[in-house]
Amino acid sequence: MELIYVTDPLCMWSHAFSPVLKKFVERHENEFFTSVVCSGMVRGDLVTSMATQSDKLWNAAQAIEKKSGMSFGDKFYKNLHRDDIYLNSVPGSTAVNGIKQLDKENALAFSMDISNRIFQQGISPDDKNAIANIMEHYNFNYNDSINYLNSDNGKYIAFQDFQWFEAANLRGTPVLILDVNGELVQLNQGYITLDKLEQVYDEVTRKFDFSMN
Repeated sequence: MELIYVTDPLCMWSHAFSPVLKKFVERHENEFFTSVVCSGMVRGDLVTSMATQSDKLWNAAQAIEKKSGMSFGDKFYKNLHRDDIYLNSVPGSTAVNGIKQLDKENALAFSMDISNRIFQQGISPDDKNAIANIMEHYNFNYNDSINYLNSDNGKYIAFQDFQWFEAANLRGTPVLILDVNGELVQLNQGYITLDKLEQVYDEVTRKFDFSMN
């Protein structure tokens, strides 16, 4: 089986969902392999500075913290009024797909890492140098990473993810989709607790008569 994680580097709910997903995957690591698809939620005309969205981002962070217990970092909050930091999903999504091309097993960890760097450590989502530095921790040469992030091919591959997301008609992220012998089963829509996710997963696997023993 394959577990497809649909996310976005700028999805605040995906950031909150990361600890849940990490525990879930660790529990079931011998039952499926994971893959990552980025939605491209902020691109094109939607790219804007954090300052222009400061109130919306602050309110969203507060609501997410209250529901999930996952905090957003002080550096993220300090960035909210900066007009030199831009919300842009493309660089991070391109990086995720770069990892997928050469080191697919680490794509999930990388997607969570880049989200953490944005929402905890306060890196700019549009800063390709900062993103290339993260890629170095996943055995990518810094200069090669910069070249990939700036390449037409890198962006093209990322946009294939965006097109997949649009064709799937999903309403947002995070989403988990279980591929069971070619049949796609959606496990959630948005944030979900670990207990609820385990319940849904158990129901789905029982339906397909998979033994988890």
